Amino acid sequence: MAPSPDDPLARLQKLLSELNEREVVTVWLFADGPERLALDQVLAAAGVRLRKRHHPSGPHWQRGRNNLIYIQQSHHDTTWQYPAPDRVLWLTPPLLDLPHFWQVLRRRLADRPVPAATAHWARLQQAAPLAPAGPELALRLGCAALAAGRDDEANAFARQVDDAAAADLLIQARVRLLAPLAWLSGDKETATSQWQTVLEAETAPDLLRAAAAAGLAQLHGDRPEARARWQDAARLAPAWSQPHLALSQLAAERGRLDEALAALQVAQGLAPGSRPVLSALGRLQSRLNNHGEAARLLGQAVARPTAPVEMGRDYLLLGRALVAEGRISEGVAALAQAAAFTPGRSAPHNALGNVLAQRGDYAAAITHYERAILCGDLALPNLAKIHNGLANAQYQVGDHEAAIRNYEQAIALDYKYARAYNGLGMVLRATGRYEAATEAFQKAISLENGYAAPYYGLGSIYSVTGRLAEAAQAYKSSIAREPDSALPYCSLAAIYQRQGREDEAAIQLNEAAKLIDREKAYNVACYAAIKGESAAALEWLDRAIRETPGIRSWIRRDPDFASLQALPRFQELTAPADESPA
Repeated sequence: MAPSPDDPLARLQKLLSELNEREVVTVWLFADGPERLALDQVLAAAGVRLRKRHHPSGPHWQRGRNNLIYIQQSHHDTTWQYPAPDRVLWLTPPLLDLPHFWQVLRRRLADRPVPAATAHWARLQQAAPLAPAGPELALRLGCAALAAGRDDEANAFARQVDDAAAADLLIQARVRLLAPLAWLSGDKETATSQWQTVLEAETAPDLLRAAAAAGLAQLHGDRPEARARWQDAARLAPAWSQPHLALSQLAAERGRLDEALAALQVAQGLAPGSRPVLSALGRLQSRLNNHGEAARLLGQAVARPTAPVEMGRDYLLLGRALVAEGRISEGVAALAQAAAFTPGRSAPHNALGNVLAQRGDYAAAITHYERAILCGDLALPNLAKIHNGLANAQYQVGDHEAAIRNYEQAIALDYKYARAYNGLGMVLRATGRYEAATEAFQKAISLENGYAAPYYGLGSIYSVTGRLAEAAQAYKSSIAREPDSALPYCSLAAIYQRQGREDEAAIQLNEAAKLIDREKAYNVACYAAIKGESAAALEWLDRAIRETPGIRSWIRRDPDFASLQALPRFQELTAPADESPA
């Protein structure tokens, strides 16, 4: 007896009759026994022969030279080895075993990169117009997509659930899919409505009530209530990772990082492939200064694509962790990805500016600082820091007037910003405006007395203007606040030499010698010049000026290089004609 037109096997016969020679087909059949025998008979009647019954990906059938047909059954769990199909046929109930299907899907999501899994399932679902998946499967796929961070796919599945679900299924969907999606998109009103509807539903199970109450409390900032309700949910569903993820977030917000880590480790054990868990673990390890572990976890997280905002956040943290580990090039690449995913956010550009400036690439740093400022998403103190970073880079390349403008802008945004006053003092000193520089250094000292740099700057002003006793005292104050810097010892030694106190100068140079190996080129040049090693000093000055051309104008004025100033090579290196910024 021939199958009826609505019979799944009749649909398979129709599909086989339409195939061209090179199409790849996947047939989804979650059944064995009589149904499988009937399927074999249909395939044989269509001229399809068994190719590899025991292939690791499941039975392979072939018709002609290139026409492959894969039969996927519930006991096979290796779909990912198949090539992308040209056609998909879902043999739906009574052949489709949904509970077993979901168990298989969960195992795959745990074993494989989650976004790849959800994308694959989404393609299959979209390619099956003959047999729509239905609201129950749509809910499960939507939850998987949400866990993978694929919000667009999750929203598409959510619409199917909302349109066609039974009452009990819709309650699940409100808690597990619809409310979280609304919250993530910033629609707090809809999220509140979804959770409130669950709480008012008489048939809602205790677990879903607890989760809805927890979500509502967390949404509205009632952390103790949220914590209590998520603990209820964790007790009612010990295999569900979401309560532990939420409890970790609440603990981290209170600064209880050990408690947060313990909750995340439980969540990871329950959902080892979950992107949100990997991302949260990476963020927490960053806070704990475990940068290597943070980089490892965040690297796994960014390998699972999600919404651009979350990708940008995770790439930003990954970049910072890599930089902290000394993996600068990798860190810069990650920060560039963060900027690409979130072009309107200042944080990636600011981080890139900082790293590139530390690496001596001041032109690129300036570009990123300027982009960060244009983003316009910062509170005033943070914006002041970016203006300060921009001014520092501009000073280093010799664009002194632009540097002054940005230091002044930083001060206007944060009038207690000692670092900006110190930077302003440095550029004013470099351009010979000693009185204004003195005022800037003194203001920095008044705002942050423990800050060593403005004491050194003040000492250099006193030194160049001949106030040697005051210079010596300022250098001593700098040493007291930062004893691990060689430069104040060198400059104090130069003061003692000018005063004829050679023994005391030698003591200071000995202290500098203990630290000089890790100093910048300018400081090493200063040390060599004060020791009377002119050739070495000139060599180091050449390197210092190539690295930071903006210091050339101060080198011409710096009395620590007095022994070199008559030398032709010194005059060549410090010639003012080269000061114009490129």
